[in-house]
Amino acid sequence: MMNFLGRLYLFLCFLLLISFFGPVHALEKGPVGTIRVGIFPFEPFNFTDENGVAQGLNPDLLREIVRDERWKIDFVKGSWAECLELLQRQEIDLLVSVAYSSERAQVMDFTYESVVELWGQVFVRPEGKSYNINDLDGRKVAVMRRDMSGINFIKTAEKLGIHCEIQELDTHAEVFSAVQKQEADAGVAPQHYGLRHAKDYNLVGSTIIFSPFSIYFASKKGTQHELLSHIDAHLSAWKRDKSSFYYQNLEHWMGNFAIRHTPAWLAYSLIVAISSALLFSGFTLLLKDKVKRKTKELQESESRYRELVENANSIILRIDNQGCITYFNEFAQSFFGYETQEVIGKSVIGTIMPKTGSTGIDLQDMIIDIGSRPHHYNENENMRRDGTRVWIAWANKPLYCD
Repeated sequence: MMNFLGRLYLFLCFLLLISFFGPVHALEKGPVGTIRVGIFPFEPFNFTDENGVAQGLNPDLLREIVRDERWKIDFVKGSWAECLELLQRQEIDLLVSVAYSSERAQVMDFTYESVVELWGQVFVRPEGKSYNINDLDGRKVAVMRRDMSGINFIKTAEKLGIHCEIQELDTHAEVFSAVQKQEADAGVAPQHYGLRHAKDYNLVGSTIIFSPFSIYFASKKGTQHELLSHIDAHLSAWKRDKSSFYYQNLEHWMGNFAIRHTPAWLAYSLIVAISSALLFSGFTLLLKDKVKRKTKELQESESRYRELVENANSIILRIDNQGCITYFNEFAQSFFGYETQEVIGKSVIGTIMPKTGSTGIDLQDMIIDIGSRPHHYNENENMRRDGTRVWIAWANKPLYCD
């Protein structure tokens, strides 16, 4: 009898321990009271003004997200590298403007919805000659420590056999300052940041623009599922409404400047792959006459896809299996300087691509060969009508017709 009572006592103690510690574990999955948000200088997405107040697209979005919630926000200032350390030590709960990578995903959780998409760009002094990535071979290039633009530049240079002396600094401002003081030959930054601040350091943007990436909200892995889900729900709903708070603030912080200053031919060119995939699905389904029940839905889809391609702020073109151009959207016409009738039926080689790139790659063989690959990503030189050469990152998607 005593043995039974002893076991019962231990069991009740165990239940009490579970009930005591259980809520503590649950609280780790979401914020309580105040959300500590790491913020570093990265205009126009996040920065602090002269009064120490957090400003930018991300702080505005967060303030709106928690406006009617039980949470409050405390912005914690630091450099990018410092904020990463604070997140892992759980001295902050959330970090803004984080680019996804498989390495970071091992220690961080990300929102499913991205905030914006960016490109990396190389900035130089006006008198510099580093306007082609090959010119940077053997040169000193400044990058921000642990920044995705810098990481992507290093990978791109290695892929092309370009050997640079990399100088790591704490902020993009320090990167630009090093180039201005001739302590570095070139500096790497996301294009939106660079185009806003290059003139402050008497720098100019080069044509070396590379490797698109998205930025997200992120937390230490396994700690803020409720908060990230809450942010995702708002971003997803906002993105479906063109008049939403998200688009209004996107226009406020980025829109007008981007239209005037961003190299339009490279603005969010990831849409090329997405558009091609959507076109493939839409056109293939429309050819299936037997699926009559889907006719109306497919017609609506085709209209949306066509509008997406025609109005896309990206170069979108189609070529046949011989490398001849069969479609050339309005943005491509504006960028390359050709009218549609001037390029339709002509080989892409010799019209907008040289036969051989400056890296020695035979682009003609590459173009003919891409039809045999399900998906191909590449960065190579292209030619405008006036003869200037520019580097473009592009992706293809084969389209098959019955």
